[in-house]
Amino acid sequence: MCMRTLNGVQCLNSVALYTYPIIADIDLIVEFEDNTPDLYSIKQRLKNEVQSRFDLPVDICREKYIKSMFKQQILAEAKYA
Repeated sequence: MCMRTLNGVQCLNSVALYTYPIIADIDLIVEFEDNTPDLYSIKQRLKNEVQSRFDLPVDICREKYIKSMFKQQILAEAKYA
């Protein structure tokens, strides 16, 4: 995967709170460089890579799409990876 377009990754939920081994899934907030082509394919490849390495379901979102009513709490709990 071409990671040069990836600007940042944040982990959420049990991964961010270090509650391993009780981790049901991995939630990631990812940010990419402006005008990155084919974001969907890049996010799918990232999701597949993380799922295969940790054998857990993975959810990926971008910060700008987090609903405003949840955004402050989610970002407060997120940890940069």
